[in-house]
Amino acid sequence: MTSRNYTRYLHGSMIAVLAAVPMLTNCNALCCKEFVPGEDFATVDFGVDASYKDEFAVIAQAAGDMSAAASGALADVESACLAIATDLGATATELELSGATGDARVTAACNLATSKIKAVAPTTIAFAITPAVCSLSVKAQAACQGKCSVEGKCDIKVNPPVCTGGKLEISCKGECKASAGVSIDCEGSCTGQCTGECRATGASVDCNGRCEGTCEGSTDSKGNCNGKCNGNCKLTGGVSCSGQCDGSCTASCKGSATASVKCSGSCDGEYEPIRCTGGKLEGGCKVDAQCSASCDASLQAKAECTPPSVTITSNASSEQVASLFATLERNLPALLNMLQGRGEAFVNSAKALADSLGTLANNTDKLGVKGVGCVASILEAAGNASAGATVALSASVNVTGAVGAK
Repeated sequence: MTSRNYTRYLHGSMIAVLAAVPMLTNCNALCCKEFVPGEDFATVDFGVDASYKDEFAVIAQAAGDMSAAASGALADVESACLAIATDLGATATELELSGATGDARVTAACNLATSKIKAVAPTTIAFAITPAVCSLSVKAQAACQGKCSVEGKCDIKVNPPVCTGGKLEISCKGECKASAGVSIDCEGSCTGQCTGECRATGASVDCNGRCEGTCEGSTDSKGNCNGKCNGNCKLTGGVSCSGQCDGSCTASCKGSATASVKCSGSCDGEYEPIRCTGGKLEGGCKVDAQCSASCDASLQAKAECTPPSVTITSNASSEQVASLFATLERNLPALLNMLQGRGEAFVNSAKALADSLGTLANNTDKLGVKGVGCVASILEAAGNASAGATVALSASVNVTGAVGAK
């Protein structure tokens, strides 16, 4: 991300750190060569007091992770917007974006793309969109929180992790059950209707979809097998699965006598949480607000995202509209990944991290000379990441909103 006068991006609590440690205002990125966004700081010596070493590393890691992720998001959004504008006839002069740099350049690129879209877009465009979905690792959360002062309060039975707004995937030693009218994610034997993929655990599986193997039965005009499949059956609708269901299940999901089942429902036996998909991971260890914000930022930055796909089902009415549809199918996924996958959770996490760093002023006695210098770099990275994440989301909303894609 482009270097800038970062103090104008700092939140009020962060300004307090600069006031408390005056030498920070004369510091630049060279004061802390060890702090490189995107790197692993697990073994880095920042020169802080031994009692604060682990927690400081967590803070530095969060700022570095979020900075790298925000920079990547900005680059992806800018690239997609410039590609759309170029495909729709933007001139070389327009693509110079009046010399804008940094975050302003991303905004300008997407404003240009939006204006080009509006010039040729029909009133409505019909989309078939497979949305982006991001997952957060419970194990990574626990490892991060464990480096902070938790005073032994890391019992998931007392404070179990929850996936607010999404699904918590668990490894269940027993049976995983869906609630009434709600399907659960299932990688096991489904006692109800399975949608997704049914994998043979024996010779074959009943199939009402595309068979990756040999179909023993009739095959329709679309290549779907209606019979038994010697292999894997990718289901086109909810059907009974005589093998292992990898998808969603309407009833219960069971593992074998020796293997746990992966699911997102209620487990009737011992279970281990694995990941949070499509939501915010909360709970886990009892830690202070700064550590919680730092771990959440690292998780959001390192989220594993399934990219979206876009197909336009409208018919093009002209060559210009055909060009529009083609460039949208190629470039909207990058914007939707920011909007749907990372979304507000990413932006809010970046801001929460930046806000939480004001408490660094309470630990100046533990920082040491080298640590004080590193704080300046960490503050700059966190402030820039918060600003950059906001710009990336806003720019994505601007373009996708222009064509009604959500």
